[in-house]
Amino acid sequence: MTEQFGDGIPAWAKAVAAVGIPGVIALALVWMIGKEVPNIIRMGQQNHALMEQIREAQAEGGRMLREQNANAEAQYRLMQRICANTAKNDSEQRACFDK
Repeated sequence: MTEQFGDGIPAWAKAVAAVGIPGVIALALVWMIGKEVPNIIRMGQQNHALMEQIREAQAEGGRMLREQNANAEAQYRLMQRICANTAKNDSEQRACFDK
């Protein structure tokens, strides 16, 4: 049951009378928002961790792309050498190095 003071008025009614309806609403909002602050902080930390994972994945993807490009260049040069070695004359050999 609600605690009452000597004059029979409940404690919550005295609190409402002391701070007013807008004060009660403000206190209720502060209390509700205050309960959510730990969740907001946790979500921010999770987002930060995810962003770090994304940055790492992007860096790895960039490294893999550079490696793939280097391998493609090496293959292209090898194919040019094969072409030049199998060419029957100078014009065919020059055509191997035209891009």
